[in-house]
Amino acid sequence: MIGSRIELITPERGKELALVNLYKHRFVGYRKKDGALKWRSSTYKNCTAIIFSTPEKILVCDVSGSHNHDADPQSKLDRQVLRENCKRKAEESISCRPVKIIRTELLKTQLAIKCSDITSVRKAMYDKRRKIMSTLPKSLNEALEQLRNLQLDNSFMYKNQQFIHAPPNEQFVCITTTNNISFLIKNCTELFGDGTYI
Repeated sequence: MIGSRIELITPERGKELALVNLYKHRFVGYRKKDGALKWRSSTYKNCTAIIFSTPEKILVCDVSGSHNHDADPQSKLDRQVLRENCKRKAEESISCRPVKIIRTELLKTQLAIKCSDITSVRKAMYDKRRKIMSTLPKSLNEALEQLRNLQLDNSFMYKNQQFIHAPPNEQFVCITTTNNISFLIKNCTELFGDGTYI
């Protein structure tokens, strides 16, 4: 095991895990004598296996204890990596359809995944997005307040421009870019509520 390469994966809780020979290890600290990174087996509580890695997190430089359980199957690890990659992409790009994100990730990795696993990944993506999105408003004032808060959010941009304009203390919302608003102000004499102008 000494000299083995470390593959870093990001699990559900967001902290890095070191994957060595199909065993997952979580970071627990530094070794005092040489500053090597200390990783403890993360699959089972009673496992005494500890690995030490270089600060670059590339190679295993020392081992203490041994694993008293079987290694995780490669299919399970691949499924976990796929799920976390898809959840991260779903959170970053809210407007992209989950099926498109899943297909893109599957094309990158060439994994053999079952249909039930795809359903599980899709559900995890929807759950992650639900945490980001605000609840449905119960009144007009709540809706306007949510739109005013969305003005500050960088997730709702069109071509890197803010497109939700909800002035404070007003009862209307304008959904367009700043360039369109400046064009309408400079070049139009009349603007109608349905979006047409003269």
